[in-house]
Amino acid sequence: MKKLQVNKLKIFITTLFIIAGVLFVNYGYKSRKPICPLEYTDQEVYIKDVTNWLADYYRKNPNATKEQALKARMDFLLESGCVETDPERRQKRDD
Repeated sequence: MKKLQVNKLKIFITTLFIIAGVLFVNYGYKSRKPICPLEYTDQEVYIKDVTNWLADYYRKNPNATKEQALKARMDFLLESGCVETDPERRQKRDD
């Protein structure tokens, strides 16, 4: 009888870990990965997201110039794997 309770406890704990893993992957990791510009299907959502990013950038860097903000945005996109935003790679692709 005691062995049956231990097995039920192990199954319960294993199930909790699986559920926690699924939740982390679907709601923790995926939602934090930025969307590249070409992946947007709604231009209004894209504009809203860029506006929010810029507002956050200027909140953290109140004395930044427009050029610094644009460079920071480009760096952010490239670091996120959005290679289509890199002018050099885009030029090579278009040639």
